[in-house]
Amino acid sequence: MDFDEINKLEFKDWFKDYKDKAHDERVKAAIALDNRVGAVLAWIERNRPGVQAMYDKFYEAYLDMLDDIDAEDEESLEERAIQFAEEVTKTTRKHSGEYWTSADRAAEIAKNESAIVNNTREFEEAKRKGKRWKTWNTMGDDRVRETHWPMDGVRIPIDEMFDVNGYDMMYPGDTDHGAPPEEVINCRCWLTYS
Repeated sequence: MDFDEINKLEFKDWFKDYKDKAHDERVKAAIALDNRVGAVLAWIERNRPGVQAMYDKFYEAYLDMLDDIDAEDEESLEERAIQFAEEVTKTTRKHSGEYWTSADRAAEIAKNESAIVNNTREFEEAKRKGKRWKTWNTMGDDRVRETHWPMDGVRIPIDEMFDVNGYDMMYPGDTDHGAPPEEVINCRCWLTYS
């Protein structure tokens, strides 16, 4: 498949390589966020609001998605809601053109954020359960980025950081420690815990 075909996959197909519960939770979060972000982007297209109004709408959409997936009480995800609203507001204001307020962009945002949300939730749950180790896993196919291949199978203590291409990450999708978009966007990696 080429880049456009891959990015047009339905959520159930995008996340098809995840096992059972992980698949279902990623699809559920992606659908919930896609619907909300799509509505916000359409609203932005119609109203051309100011920065604060955009931020508020994206933040509210994220919190509503967390509520839909029963994750609204998780502190780390509430912090992620702030970061999400800031990032999406910034990129939406920075760019012009049809794509930036399109359903395709909403789906892309939802797909990526669903992976981040669920990797965050799984990490927090593993810590609560007293797991001591984490292992990075890739999908093992030709879409895995070069910088993530060396991480496949790396096992470290749960509270240590992975060094991913020179960036610290607690888990795939972790942007809290400086990992840039090119290490996060479209990442399908996940962790296993022991």
